[in-house]
Amino acid sequence: MARKKKKKKITIYKIRPGALSEANTPPVTTPKIPSPKLWRQVNDLIKNKYYKDETDLKKEVDHIKPVSEYAKAYKKLKNKTSSYSREEFAKWVDKITRVGATGRRKQTFKKSKIPEIIPVLKDRKINDIQNFDFDTDEVRGVVLDGKRKPLTGLGLYSYMERNKISHVVDIIKAWPKDRSLKVPSWKVLMVYLKSLNFTPYEVLDGAIMSSQTKKRFLEKRIKREFEANATYAVNNLMEIYRNFLKLKKPFKIFISLPEFQAWCKEEDIQFESPTHLNDFLKECIKLYNVKNPKNKLPVKLK
Repeated sequence: MARKKKKKKITIYKIRPGALSEANTPPVTTPKIPSPKLWRQVNDLIKNKYYKDETDLKKEVDHIKPVSEYAKAYKKLKNKTSSYSREEFAKWVDKITRVGATGRRKQTFKKSKIPEIIPVLKDRKINDIQNFDFDTDEVRGVVLDGKRKPLTGLGLYSYMERNKISHVVDIIKAWPKDRSLKVPSWKVLMVYLKSLNFTPYEVLDGAIMSSQTKKRFLEKRIKREFEANATYAVNNLMEIYRNFLKLKKPFKIFISLPEFQAWCKEEDIQFESPTHLNDFLKECIKLYNVKNPKNKLPVKLK
């Protein structure tokens, strides 16, 4: 007597309204998310009531107007490509609702928007601190007629002349009326702060305490984080492409490269066609070459 086949148990997932925002762990209906830690980084913005729900947060992210060229290119790519996580979710739903060879179970799933937001708001590893020499010699400038003058070539001297200041530290008092001093880089800022006799903790405390309002916090948490993540994503892609060039293989192999596929997954990007990838890669290479003239990549894709 033939043994009866055991019926496969079908698990039906249900999500009560609001559970996605309240829980600090990803729901079971969100397959293949990066990690619960990254989920919490984004979900905390909703949990702490900066935004009503995922839709409200996604709308804010979609309306970001990038400033840097990298961020503009990244934003353009995001607008023109489909979501990797959405494609994975569709495959997952197709798989678990299938019954037998041709049957299909009717079931509605709520798709979380957080996996689409994670790539642009996630935390990044800072690995470029070695490029800065913060512990340099004390910046004292020169002493003329018993008065300390700042280092030349940074704009401090002309600022003092305009405001009729005899001592460099007096810039602190003149600043509320004249904020015309430009800060082109972190290295120049370091010289300014050391010239004004600030300590590192004093600067950190002042900067953080001035960002305690909701508006200033979200400016840094959402808009500036988007800019930083866009730059991070493009630089990572350029390094993947640079390593690919060393293999000396035709460009058509690049799209199937494991490192590139991992990059697409991390950035939640699904390219529509090889032509679309070519156009984006060329645009990024041109931007990268402008910022890195000593370490250029070939624009022509072989």
